[in-house]
Amino acid sequence: MPAICPRRAAPNRACSTCRRPQSICRRGARRAPCAKPFCKIRRRSLLLPRILALGHADEDEALILDADRFAEADGTLGIPAIEPTARLIALTQMILAWSRGLAAGTLGTEVPMPMTPAQATSLAGDLAALMDSAESEEVDLAALETLVPEELAAHWAETVDFLTIVTEQWPAYLNEIGLVSPVGRRNLLMAQETARLAAGSPYPAIAAGSTGTVPATARLLQTIAHLPNGAVVLPGLDLLLESESWETLPRHPEHPQAGMAELLTKLGATREEVAIVPGSDPGPAAEARLRLASETLRPAETTERWPQAFEGVGEGPESDLAEALKGLSLVAAPTAHDEAEAIALILRACIEEPGKTAALVTPDRELARRVAARLRDYGLAIDDSAGTPVRRTLPGAFLDLVLAAAESDFAPPDLMALLKHPLTRLSRPAGEIRHMGRALERAVFRENYLGRGLADAARALENLDHRVPVTKPEAAAASTLVEALQAAFAPLTDLFEGSAPHDAASLVRAHTAAAEALARDETGALPLWGGDAGEALTVLLSRLIEDGGGFEMRAREYPAVYRTLLAGHAVRPTRPAHPRLFIWGQMEARLQQPDLMVLGGLNEGTWPKPQDSDPWLNRPMRERLGLSSPERRIGLAAHDFAQALGAKSVVLSHALKVEGVPTVPSRWLQRLQALVDAAKLNEALAPSQDWIAWARDRDAIDDDDFKPAERPRPRPPVARGRGA
Repeated sequence: MPAICPRRAAPNRACSTCRRPQSICRRGARRAPCAKPFCKIRRRSLLLPRILALGHADEDEALILDADRFAEADGTLGIPAIEPTARLIALTQMILAWSRGLAAGTLGTEVPMPMTPAQATSLAGDLAALMDSAESEEVDLAALETLVPEELAAHWAETVDFLTIVTEQWPAYLNEIGLVSPVGRRNLLMAQETARLAAGSPYPAIAAGSTGTVPATARLLQTIAHLPNGAVVLPGLDLLLESESWETLPRHPEHPQAGMAELLTKLGATREEVAIVPGSDPGPAAEARLRLASETLRPAETTERWPQAFEGVGEGPESDLAEALKGLSLVAAPTAHDEAEAIALILRACIEEPGKTAALVTPDRELARRVAARLRDYGLAIDDSAGTPVRRTLPGAFLDLVLAAAESDFAPPDLMALLKHPLTRLSRPAGEIRHMGRALERAVFRENYLGRGLADAARALENLDHRVPVTKPEAAAASTLVEALQAAFAPLTDLFEGSAPHDAASLVRAHTAAAEALARDETGALPLWGGDAGEALTVLLSRLIEDGGGFEMRAREYPAVYRTLLAGHAVRPTRPAHPRLFIWGQMEARLQQPDLMVLGGLNEGTWPKPQDSDPWLNRPMRERLGLSSPERRIGLAAHDFAQALGAKSVVLSHALKVEGVPTVPSRWLQRLQALVDAAKLNEALAPSQDWIAWARDRDAIDDDDFKPAERPRPRPPVARGRGA
C-alpha cells in the first residue's frame, strides 16, 4: 500500500483525462505514469513529469541519472566508472601477484603453490562484492587492522595483508587509470542531486518506491521530504502492525518492515505521521489482505498475538481471515517438474479471459526456464525479465563446446557434442556435416578407441578394421571431417600444445578464430554472431580482448577463466513476446500489478535465498566495521513477498521434492499455513482447479491408444547330439 511521508506533500489533484494523481507516479520509474502522452489540465497541455530511476529495488546498482547536467558543477562527475569486466581482470591480476609473492615466501610465509587464474578470478568477484558493499554503506575498510584481538592477530594478519588489495592497491590503480568505481560514481551522483535539491527546486520533486537502505539514497530522500514541494512515497509501509511489535524491528533485520522503520528514523518521521496516498485507500477486502500479510510476517517475539489478530475467526466464510484468503491459493507440487507444468497451465488459462494479465514472480531461474519452455509448447512466447545466461544460449553453448573439445584433447564425448551442435558447419551444408559426424562416430568412437587428439583419430581411420560397420565413402567422409577439424582448430591447438603463458587477448582471438571456422556455412555466412545472444557475446569478447592484454595465463587455464568471467552475464532477447504473460524477478514485481500473480519456488534456500557467510569478515567484524548484517537481504526479500501477497489474485507454489531431495517450504509459507490451520480454514487455500492432476495428465498415456511392444522371447532351436 503506497503511503506518503508528511513532511510536505505536494497537491494531489486528479487529471481530468486519465484520473491519475498529478503528483504521484504509482507505476514505477520504468513505465509511463499515464497512458496518454499528454494530459489536458484546465484546457492546457502538460508534458509528462521527468522520471529518473534511482537504481534497482535493492539499491545496490548504480544510480541512473543524467550526469551531463552535473559536469559543470563537479568535474569528478564526468569521470566514467570502470567497466565490470575490466575491474574483474585487474583484481585478478592483483590477486595473482599477491599469491605468487606468498608462494615465493616474500610475504613472510610459504604455501605449496600459487593460485590458478581461475581461482583468482572467482576470488576477484568476491572481493569486488566486498568493495561495493563497503562503499555503498560508506564504511572505511582502513579499520580492518584493529578488528581482531591480539590472540588472533597473527592469523588475521594474513587476511589483512591480502585485503591491502582493496585498501591500498585498488585506489591507487583507479587514480592511475583515471576512473572511479561504479558505486563511488553512484554516490557522487546522489550527493550532487541531493545538493541541487537542497538549494531549492521550482518544480515538485517526488521520490517513490525506495526503501532507502543505502545511506546516500536515504540522504536524498530526507532532502526531498523536507522540500516545500517535495514528497516521499514509501512502498509497502505496514500501518497495521501494533507499536509493541514495531519497536522490536531494530532487533529483527530479517523482518520486511525493518528497512522501512530505519528509513522513517532517518527521515525524522513516525508511522503515525504517514498518510495514505489520496485515492489509494484500501477497501475492506484489500485491508483484510494487508492485515493477513502483516500478521503472517509479524516478529517472532509477538506471535502470541495471532489469536487476536482476526476478529470473528471461526465464524464461517464471513470472518475477516476468510475474507483475506479470498483470491489466494496454494499449489504444492510433488516435483519441480510438476510445479513448472502446473504454473504453465495456470498462465495459459489466464489468456482465455480477454484482457487478463498474469505474471510468474520467482528468484528460481531454473523454474522460470522450465515454465517458459512449457509455454513455448503451447505456442506462447513469454518475456523473462532476467534473460537467459549467456552459456545457455545457442552461440554461448557453442563457444563453450569449442573450448571443451580443445581442453579434453578432443575426447569422443566432447567432440561429438560439438559436431552435433546446430552451429557446427565447417563450410558445408548442415545435413552433410551431420552425416560426416555420424560416420566418424561409428568408424572410430564406437570401437575400442584409446587415442587422444585429432591426429590419433586420423590414424584410426587409416587403419580401420574390416568389421567396422562403415562403407568406404563414409570412411572417406570421416577422414575429410577430421582434416577440416584440424584446420579449424589450428589457432587454438597451437596454443594448447605449449606450456608458455599467453595474454588473455591472444587466447580470446584464437578461441573466436576456431569458432568462426567451425560455424561458417557453405555460403560463407557466419550466423555465430547473429541475434541477441551473438551480439551480447561480441561485446563481451571484445571487452576481454581490450582489457586482457596484460593478463597472462597458460592456454589450458583459459577455459576455466573464460567460464568464470561469463558466469554472471545474461542475454535479454528483444523478440516479441505475449503481451499479457510475464516472468519477473522481485524488483519488476514491485513496479507492476497484473491481474494474477504466481509466486513460484517458495522453498527454503530459493525464496529466501541462504545468506552465505562472508569469505573475509565474520558477523562480529562486520558489526564493528559498521556493515549491515546478512539478514538484511532476507528482510528485503520478505518485503517483496509481502507486497506481492497484497495482489488481488495470488497463487503460491512450491515443490515437495527438487531433484529427488525433499524440500522445506519457505518460512513465510510455513507461517501462513500455521495461521490458516489454527483458524481451521484449511480448505480456503485450495486452488480453484486441480492443476497438479492436469499437469500429470499431460505425461499420462491413454490406455486405449498405447500398445507396447511385446517382450522379446528368443527361442533358438535346441542343439541335438549325434546319438539322439
